[in-house]
Amino acid sequence: MIIENVTKKLNLLMKYFKTCDIMNYVKSSFKGDMVMNKKTKMNLLRLLLVVAVVSTFLIGGQFSSKAGSTSWNFKDNSLKKLGTITSTKTVDNLTFIATSSKDMVVRANKQTLDGNEFKYCLSLKGMGNTTYRAVKVPVNGNSRFKVTLMSSGKEERTLIIADSNGKQLSTLKAGTSISLQKYDYYGQEGYVYLYSKNSGINIFKIQVDDLGNNNSNNTNNNDSNSDSSNNNNNDSSNNDSSDSNKDNNTNNDSSSNQSNNSNNDTSNNNNSSSGENAGKTLTITETIKVGANETYDGKGIKIIAQGMGDGGQDEGQDPIFRLEKGASLKNVIIGVPGCDGVHCYGDNTITNVVWEDIGEDALTVKGGASANAGTVTINGGSAQYATDKMFQINAPCTFVVNNFKGYDMGKFIRQNGSTTFNVNIYINSCTLDKVNNCIFKTDSTTTKLYYSNLTVTNCKKWWDVPNSSQIIEQTSSDSSQKKNNELTDVPDGYTVVAADGSGSYTSLQKALDSGKTSIYVKSGTYKEVVTIGSNM
Repeated sequence: MIIENVTKKLNLLMKYFKTCDIMNYVKSSFKGDMVMNKKTKMNLLRLLLVVAVVSTFLIGGQFSSKAGSTSWNFKDNSLKKLGTITSTKTVDNLTFIATSSKDMVVRANKQTLDGNEFKYCLSLKGMGNTTYRAVKVPVNGNSRFKVTLMSSGKEERTLIIADSNGKQLSTLKAGTSISLQKYDYYGQEGYVYLYSKNSGINIFKIQVDDLGNNNSNNTNNNDSNSDSSNNNNNDSSNNDSSDSNKDNNTNNDSSSNQSNNSNNDTSNNNNSSSGENAGKTLTITETIKVGANETYDGKGIKIIAQGMGDGGQDEGQDPIFRLEKGASLKNVIIGVPGCDGVHCYGDNTITNVVWEDIGEDALTVKGGASANAGTVTINGGSAQYATDKMFQINAPCTFVVNNFKGYDMGKFIRQNGSTTFNVNIYINSCTLDKVNNCIFKTDSTTTKLYYSNLTVTNCKKWWDVPNSSQIIEQTSSDSSQKKNNELTDVPDGYTVVAADGSGSYTSLQKALDSGKTSIYVKSGTYKEVVTIGSNM
């Protein structure tokens, strides 16, 4: 479009030069004789054309690249020809940090996203850090990163974003299909590093848009240690009050959210978080503390943590929220990375909280075996992508989950391993999908779980408990407690085999192979050949 406009202006100018008497005017302007031969006329014409082109861009034209935006598409000639990168090199101001043993490759890979075709990608192999297998991206201060990427394998992976000091700022999800991930950087001019700590990721395009000085989140990735607004004269960064973080540091531009672009986000998330902050983000660099008997109402805001953990399974990550005794949390979306989720210290209520991508755990009941955490209640909300477990119980308590949706987890609830303290768990009207290990696991013989209206799909095993009598189903037609799907006659110490997944095993042979000798087989259809050893 730009070239077309310039061409039209040049054609008009050429016609003007041919039809007007400008040459005679120039000639008459000189004192003395001047020979205006053909060569002189053409040189003068060329000079005027140059002036016209320059003025076109300076006055009425525009640049072909978006002002304040820089992008690198790996299908560009300067990038796609790089091939295998075995040493640090810079192309178009983008630096690739590699060694002969920690290389990366630009290769052909055709993908389409929203009608845009990508033909080449940077195969960013895993086990990277800021010293190798990393991309060093220049920033001019506050910037929005847009990275088009996908996992190079069959499972989702995580792209790390770090500053020049190696401090992790955030993460982007690399799903099994191509997607555009976004991250807002607020900091000084310099460089940001992209790398994969674990497995390989394919990057198709990197774009950095200048946000200028409009620091709408009022945070600074490198220097800020406050949850509250930098423009707030009252320093409440260490205030336990829930109001200190409630409405500050928001961003009205929902495109800045670190969306994970998962196909399951809409269908599986019970995202009832709504309110005046819906679509806004709050960037934090330390845990939000909610004081005793106080309430933090996010009103639909999304929390983005920076420098608090990578959202993996490493111990020692900071929690997003710390709820003191009697504190409540509601209407919040916990974005990527999830770090160590929410820590509860007793008698807490969590309402309409959504975990977009669980970190170490979504929620942990804290206090230890000798403490009493009272009652912790979760009402509504949803969570997904728990590598290990969603909810961890580390203290005696009553744990209640109502109207909750969970997707893709190792375990839904886990009592701390090898502990024997008593917990009473109630699961009511919940929907769980893709349970890769079990719904609930405990090593305690005194803990009991009560459930009603539980919808479960794609579940490997429902319960992993010492005795089947610890699992009690409650129905609306009969308020009395019924043991393990009407199995009221299962004696203590027996292992339950149930084809519907409500027992410890779905296969009799597997129960026998595990050395179980006291087995109760629930009614159902079992298509298997059972071999009983001579030592049974």
